[in-house]
Amino acid sequence: MSESTWLIIDRIGMICGIVAFLGATYSALQWWRHLRREKQLGQPVPIRLTTEDGNTIRYQLPYQPPRRLITRAEVLGLLGMIPSAEAGKRFEWVWLHQPEFMQVLEEIHLGRKDALEIRITDAEVAQISLPRPIPPP
Repeated sequence: MSESTWLIIDRIGMICGIVAFLGATYSALQWWRHLRREKQLGQPVPIRLTTEDGNTIRYQLPYQPPRRLITRAEVLGLLGMIPSAEAGKRFEWVWLHQPEFMQVLEEIHLGRKDALEIRITDAEVAQISLPRPIPPP
């Protein structure tokens, strides 16, 4: 083979090496981002019942589900486990039907919020029977 053929093969080899290096770097970066996101999704998220203004914690659920499990169905299921003040009746809390509730769930999934604070009124608190004293804030 002539010298120009070897020069072309050498250049192709250099280009392949550069592409392989860039691909490996990109893969390592994506792997690192994936590990970081998995760690974030595994963090426990406290669920608190607060006053309407959000300043005072009335009750905090004892179970803190991981961030990846914070969905509307999971939250309503956990809240449904709080004993009702009247046997056989389910709670009816206005804030859970507001678009803001879904926005807060999305913010928790994105990592912008670290706790779910559900705002309830005094009348709504009367619908449930808190199993133990309210923890201090």
